Amino acid sequence: MSSSLSSLPQELLTEIMIRLDSHSILQMALTSRSFYAIFQSTPIRYIYELGMNSLQDAGSSKSTDELLVLLRDWQKAWATLEWKSLTTVELPPNQQSFKQSAGILVELDETDLLVVYLPSSTQPSRTIRHSIDGMHIYDVAIDGNQDLVILAGHFELPDKRCIRLYCRTISMNEVHPNATPGGILEFDIHEDKHRERNLRTMQVTLADDVVAFCGYWREGRPRLLLWNWTAGLVLFNSFEDLLPDCPPNLSFDFLRRDAFLLTSAASSGQIVVYRFSPTAPGTPVHVASFGLPPIVPPISVLSSTFLRYMDDSASNPSEARDVPWEMWGERESRFTEMDHDVSSRSIHGSHVVHGLHDGTSVEVLDFSSGLPCLTSTTCKRHGSDSPTVVPRKQIFLQDVVTRLPYRVVSKVIEAKPPINWKIDEQRIIALGVGLLVHSFAAPTY
Repeated sequence: MSSSLSSLPQELLTEIMIRLDSHSILQMALTSRSFYAIFQSTPIRYIYELGMNSLQDAGSSKSTDELLVLLRDWQKAWATLEWKSLTTVELPPNQQSFKQSAGILVELDETDLLVVYLPSSTQPSRTIRHSIDGMHIYDVAIDGNQDLVILAGHFELPDKRCIRLYCRTISMNEVHPNATPGGILEFDIHEDKHRERNLRTMQVTLADDVVAFCGYWREGRPRLLLWNWTAGLVLFNSFEDLLPDCPPNLSFDFLRRDAFLLTSAASSGQIVVYRFSPTAPGTPVHVASFGLPPIVPPISVLSSTFLRYMDDSASNPSEARDVPWEMWGERESRFTEMDHDVSSRSIHGSHVVHGLHDGTSVEVLDFSSGLPCLTSTTCKRHGSDSPTVVPRKQIFLQDVVTRLPYRVVSKVIEAKPPINWKIDEQRIIALGVGLLVHSFAAPTY
């Protein structure tokens, strides 16, 4: 196959590589010298290293050479926790519960939204407040790159109470220009007399152009609504249809715009993966169920693990795979030491941040496949040859071994506990009495 590909023009080979994922790019590069030479070119190296760090290109006017330099500088900064600026942001009293996306924090107060734009390389921090008239908000989801906030709550009408999902811009609190006309999805629920209490447990989640409204009702039945907010299509509604093979007591998370997982702690625990069409109505397809060991503490698993099984299911879409813990758990997950407060942990992409119990240090775990910074003396690598072993009867009914590679680095901080930690691609945020922003991008304004 490589010999037939080698006869193609180099420009076409470059275009083929650019469209592959990072692992496929590397596999192709290792098949011949000519492919490896293309792999060493700046455009391919940039795409490859971007994917290995679980990042996506958001568009820029900079050249690929400049972007590759910035990417490697970013990777080095994270490997050493050498932030380039430290900014204190004043907050109103009792503002502690924030949703976060792409340099924006949004705090919910039932009828108001407090929006905090974090300092970046191009602009200082600023804070604005939006009033949401006539709507009782239960939850919000935000996407700073799209200037989008999805509000979920109920709306009083003369003859009924409607559930409403509402698409607004974060910056101006206006109907989002890319939304279906009006940017609203409304539906009524008749069967549950405890509906308001139940609705307060529902969560709204966002993946590009798809919104999920998900939770459990009082009697334990799952509720999931999938909505394409740009096309105005209800993709699936378990208020009307059943979700196949749905576990009890679930927690929901998107894998990407066409796939999600449900995690259940019932019995010995399991993770159930579904795929669906983001552009056409239909029942989500149960792809695989991943077993977990009994009595599960917090666990970190790369989403690529589940996406690989989802993509493999395309060859046999009619049958869901049952993947016991023994088949996947040791190689594709990792338990870590519990020297921190799990409640203050935050995850973004392949990075996990939390404060240590001593109250003076922050620790970052990096689960990306990118090359570690070899010059860093503070970044410690934990490979498959240095597994985590949880002895039998300490937590589980048998010895549990996990080997997913990761790197960890810690650093003394200036913030005072208690602290709620948040993280994004450019910042580590310590949310306590105020807001302390550790930024890896140097300000230019």
